[in-house]
Amino acid sequence: MQISTLFILSIILIGYIVDISTPMYHLEIIKTEENGYGYRILHKNKVIIYQPYIPAINEKKTFSSEKAALSVGQLVLRKLREGENISITTEELHKIGI
Repeated sequence: MQISTLFILSIILIGYIVDISTPMYHLEIIKTEENGYGYRILHKNKVIIYQPYIPAINEKKTFSSEKAALSVGQLVLRKLREGENISITTEELHKIGI
């Protein structure tokens, strides 16, 4: 009885360790149809945020470079991981240089 209990607890612990070592969120830069860039954030390989345009501005404009899309995507990803509101403000865009 003790051996089977230890075995089951070991399996549960191993499953937990594997789960927390797998990245929960992943950022990908995408090329848009408008010849610009955007990003998407995946959670366990499922797209949860698809952002083909620069957020917080009043027009549909793509990022002009992969670096710009990456900068904003990383900011959103950080906010998501820290449990913050993932909205981006124009002030944050200016701080990033966009």
